[in-house]
Amino acid sequence: MANHIGLTRDMIITEAISLADASGITALSMRALGKQLSVEAMALYYHFASKQELIEAMLDVVHAEIVVDDTQSWQQFVRARSHSVVEVLRRHEWAAPLMESGVRPGTSTMNDRERLLHVFRTAGFSVSDTVHAITVLDVFTYGFATQVVHLSFSNKQEAADVGTGVISLFAEGEYPYMREMVSEHMMTQGYDPLEEFDFGLELIIHGLERRAQKND
Repeated sequence: MANHIGLTRDMIITEAISLADASGITALSMRALGKQLSVEAMALYYHFASKQELIEAMLDVVHAEIVVDDTQSWQQFVRARSHSVVEVLRRHEWAAPLMESGVRPGTSTMNDRERLLHVFRTAGFSVSDTVHAITVLDVFTYGFATQVVHLSFSNKQEAADVGTGVISLFAEGEYPYMREMVSEHMMTQGYDPLEEFDFGLELIIHGLERRAQKND
């Protein structure tokens, strides 16, 4: 295998993200990554002191994919950014549980956090309420992104089929509220996880609006 000459940080990060996207973050090791890049694993340490440092660089690239216009109202910004975060994390399923775990955040990560802080502070939120708002949004968006990739359905009909299959496993009369949800909602209206995401997001936004009004 070749040495580190000609190998760049960007090449390593790009290949590492591709490996994690394809096989999960647990499949990422310096040895496996070196094999993908046709170099010895030690060549990677010329650019990254540790695997953790590499993961932090990967997360910074993921943060850079979050696209939002911060000239909008804070409500529009929150909606747009939240949807962008979910889209990005559905492309990179491994990233959601790790998003705020780095001790050395990169430029894109810091820019994303600064935009969030700027939007809430200039909208009149106190420092304390800004922290509360960002924490709630992070937990909701990252949590949703983590959960939705593991759902066994991707559209309303599949959701109804899954619900029907689940209740068929149990005797009539068992779990009446689950049967009610499946028969009166999933089998008639369907179940779209992204619609549920919007529902929850609006609850958060409306709660933050009430909080802001109360503090005026």
